[in-house]
This record gives sequence, C-alpha cells and structure tokens, in this order.
Amino acid sequence: MDIVRLHHLAEQRCKPLGCRMKSCQESAQDPNLCQQYHRELLECISKEKARLIDNWNRTGKFSS
Repeated sequence: MDIVRLHHLAEQRCKPLGCRMKSCQESAQDPNLCQQYHRELLECISKEKARLIDNWNRTGKFSS
C-alpha cells in the first residue's frame, strides 16, 4: 500500500473543504470559523483514508 498515494487520494476527495478553509484564511474571516473548517478538513481526510484502506483490504486496490 502506497501511503503517499493514500493521503493524496484522501486530500483530493476533500478538496472542496480545503478550498473553503484557504479562502477563509485569505479573506481574514473569523479565526474560529477558519479553525472549524480546518477541523472539518482533517476529519474528512481521516474518514477518506479509512474508507480507502477498507477498499484496499477488501480488493487489493484503492477505489478512487
């Protein structure tokens, strides 16, 4: 299992959240809101990694 690829695929799936967080930071919005977006992004990446690992364990490949 390619760990770097795993992380990259998870990040791709969560890209809309990452864009929202980046936009929040660039526009200097409420820091608490930006932190919430960051937490949501990390949670999304974690869930996607778990899903991809489950697919790997069942099929021997990542399902993107």
